[in-house]
Amino acid sequence: MHVTDSPAPAPLRLGHTIGTSPGKWLRVWAERFPRRRIELVALPEDAGVDALVEERLDAALLRHPADQEKPDRSRRVTLYRESIALVVSIEHPLAEQDGLTMPELVGEPRAISSGSVTEVRAVAGNADDGSIDTPALLALVATGAVVGITTHPLARASSRKDVAVHVLADADGPAVSLFWPDGEDAVIQELLGVMRGRKAASSRGELAGDSTSSTGTGRAEEESRAGRDRNGDRRAASPRGGQAARRDRGSQGGKPGSRRRGRR
Repeated sequence: MHVTDSPAPAPLRLGHTIGTSPGKWLRVWAERFPRRRIELVALPEDAGVDALVEERLDAALLRHPADQEKPDRSRRVTLYRESIALVVSIEHPLAEQDGLTMPELVGEPRAISSGSVTEVRAVAGNADDGSIDTPALLALVATGAVVGITTHPLARASSRKDVAVHVLADADGPAVSLFWPDGEDAVIQELLGVMRGRKAASSRGELAGDSTSSTGTGRAEEESRAGRDRNGDRRAASPRGGQAARRDRGSQGGKPGSRRRGRR
C-alpha cells in the first residue's frame, strides 16, 4: 500500500542570546521530532522579551534578572541560573587565583558590557555604564586597564587566549528562561519537555504526527515488516513440520531388517 507523507509543518523560530547554547536541546529535538524543524535566530546579548514580536519568534531563550516580574502578554519558564564571572588580563595578579570572591575586587577598576543585567551590575558597583558589547569589553580587559564583570557563558563564548575567566564564588547570577507569546501551545510544551530533560517515553504525545514512528513512511515500513514476519512464520513452520513428520514415520515403520536378532 502506497502512503503519501503529509507536508512538513512550518519550522519553529527560536531566538537565543549569546551564551545560552541551545545546541544540546536541538539534537534531542531532531531525533524525537524530525519533521518539525527548529530555526535558530541569533539575538543581541541585551535582547528582551520584545524580541518575540520584533523578530516574529515562536519562543526565545533570554537572560534576565532572577527577580524580574513576568512581562505582560507572554509566558516564561526559568531553566537555570548563570554564574557571574570575573575576567582579567592573563598578566593580572588575579589571573592565577581560583575561588575568587567579591571582596577581592576592592579597588579594581571594573567594566561591564551592554548585556549586563541586575546581578552583574550589583557586583560591578561603580563600573562604567555598560555601553560596549562583550567582545569590546574583553578586548579592553586584555589591555589590563580594567577587570570585567559579566556572566560566565558570555565570557567563555569568545574563547580569547589573552584573558583569564574566573567564576565568582559568592555572587548569584541571572536567570535564563524560555519565553513565548501568551497562550497554550503544544509545540512549546514539547520543547520545554526536551529542555527540562523529559524522556521520550514520558512525552505528552501532542506532536505524535511529527515523530518518526508516526510519519507515513514509518507506518508503511511497520506494515511491511509485519507482513514479512507473518510470511516468515508460515515459511518457517513447514520445514519443521516436514522434519517432524518424517521422524514420526521413521519411528513407526523403521527400515526393513533393522530389528536386531536375538542370540540363538
